Amino acid sequence: MSTLKVDTIATTSGVTNNRVLQIVHATTTTEVTLNNNTETDTTLTATITPSSTSSKILVLVNHPTNQKSNQNSGNRGTFRLYRDSTEIDIIMDGGGYTASATTLRHSVSFQWYDSPSTTSAVTYKTTCQNAENSSYYLLQVNNSPSMMTLMEIAQ
Repeated sequence: MSTLKVDTIATTSGVTNNRVLQIVHATTTTEVTLNNNTETDTTLTATITPSSTSSKILVLVNHPTNQKSNQNSGNRGTFRLYRDSTEIDIIMDGGGYTASATTLRHSVSFQWYDSPSTTSAVTYKTTCQNAENSSYYLLQVNNSPSMMTLMEIAQ
């Protein structure tokens, strides 16, 4: 058996950027119920330590959700992505609407390309807010996992 060890792989023109340096994957199955208009931690977090201040982090998130609303009422879920304690963006607003007293099941997936500009550990997390007080919004029901994958991309 042979082992190939290299420091850097480059294109024929010498370019070494735009390659994946490391991948971190995290899951949670902790059920979260949102039945008021309060931003709540989804319990989904992942930490990565970039190897260079110029690295980018590709964040991939998937949350399975159940939404229940009263008849003729909307059910909006707002997801937010945080880098440490800083809100990066509101990812999704208006997650669903049910015109009858029923349950809507779906997944919310989103991606974010971040520039943390650090070589210190960075923690990403998501929160969700139910924007309808007459409804509820559930995450990770019946052990359905929410997932986050972080990829460090060389620049």
